[in-house]
Amino acid sequence: MSLSTEESTRMLKRIVIVAIFAAVAVVLSIVESIIPVNLQIPGAKLGLANIMILTCLYFLRGRDALMLVILKTIITAFIFGTFSSMLFSLFGSLFSFIVMFIVIKLGRNQVSLIGVSVIGGVGHNFGQITAASIVFQTSNIYYYMPLLLLTGLVTGVLVGIAVKYLVPSLTKLSLFEEFQGDGLGRRQYTGDEFEPVTLENRESIAMQGQNAPALELQDVTYGYAKDQLVVDGISLSIPQGQWVTLVGANGSGKSTLVKLLNGLLPKSAGSIMVKGIELESDTIGRIRQTVGMVFQNPDNQFVGTTVEDDIVFGLEGQCLSIEVMEQRVKTYAAKFGIAELLHKHPSELSGGQKQRVAIASILSMEPEVVIFDEASSMLDEKTRNDLMIILSDMHRSGQYTIVSITHDAEEIAASERVLVLHEGKLIADRTPTELFRDESMLEKCHLTAPFAFQLRNELHRHGVDIPIPSCEEELIEALWPLHSNK
Repeated sequence: MSLSTEESTRMLKRIVIVAIFAAVAVVLSIVESIIPVNLQIPGAKLGLANIMILTCLYFLRGRDALMLVILKTIITAFIFGTFSSMLFSLFGSLFSFIVMFIVIKLGRNQVSLIGVSVIGGVGHNFGQITAASIVFQTSNIYYYMPLLLLTGLVTGVLVGIAVKYLVPSLTKLSLFEEFQGDGLGRRQYTGDEFEPVTLENRESIAMQGQNAPALELQDVTYGYAKDQLVVDGISLSIPQGQWVTLVGANGSGKSTLVKLLNGLLPKSAGSIMVKGIELESDTIGRIRQTVGMVFQNPDNQFVGTTVEDDIVFGLEGQCLSIEVMEQRVKTYAAKFGIAELLHKHPSELSGGQKQRVAIASILSMEPEVVIFDEASSMLDEKTRNDLMIILSDMHRSGQYTIVSITHDAEEIAASERVLVLHEGKLIADRTPTELFRDESMLEKCHLTAPFAFQLRNELHRHGVDIPIPSCEEELIEALWPLHSNK
């Protein structure tokens, strides 16, 4: 089958990139051969060529990185001219390539560039040990394994840092621009190749699901056994931009259900569609770019030593450029009023500040669906009111589909729609007003209607009818004319 001119040009550029990377890898191999580092095993190397192998995996496909390994091995064999040097080069690079490729394929969005590099460094030195056992024909060489694996760990960190700063520089070059969707990118995968979500194709992904509901579930089931179902045959559809609250007594399956939405738990049966994309093992990375979750206890989300580190952690997982990450941190820190907290340790923050940081960390990754799992339950009244303002602002912006698990009546009243769970089943789908009118349903959910609704219902029993208020301010507006008519 003949290739088009465009395909031929693209293939030629790919070959040029592999050749350049191979040449740089050879130079790095020469450099490390003259570095005065004694690894105890003659011929063993540090594995600096992993810089180019990992960078190649970032931009291109696995087969291209493998070609780089082969090309680099052949050239170094000619330069150093010995069988042992060729074997060390081949086994070190091949082992590191294999483990990095496997980690990238299986780890999806869960392993950072540095994490991949560390595993690659350990794999490289395990390959060196294997080569040494062949060259010296003795198993005693494995005595040096702890030293070489520790060295691989250290060099893996250094290589990862180098790649982290090298990639943004290369992405600015026209030669690499069109390949940012071929490799590791932001580590979304499909088939045999990496499919990143870049700024360019994010719009096309959005177009793919623009007419689809934000969330759609069909007969979704989850349980620890057939007779222990936590979520039992739930079907529902949530349109884009809607604010939905999920209510029910403790143990009704609310938290389990939302954890199914982005693959934190695997469904037992049924189908889950997010923005028109079915949640499967090969789409889970893409969907996790779309669905963000804020947990009940913000301390459970902190991983960094400072607020800024915590926000950047999620952005690094998306492999964004340094410039984009800096802009995101600045934008969302200002939006949530935490700019002065960026250099503080999370333990120095109040409960409300921690919750703001947790929300900023999630929204900085720009998900389209945001889940709040009882995010207000541990907050005082003032902080809970602040969270309500944030949720209301998010809803008014139209950028987010919000799903919030809550027992707070005011939060339920502010939402558009209420889904009621009982013993793992969806038993009601109502507006907040309809729910607050149904006292038996409130009792089943262990909920109490807001004061404004309670007073309105009590007045109705005494023959005084006023419009259904959505808040206390509307209640006051409805009551004062009655007083003035006396």
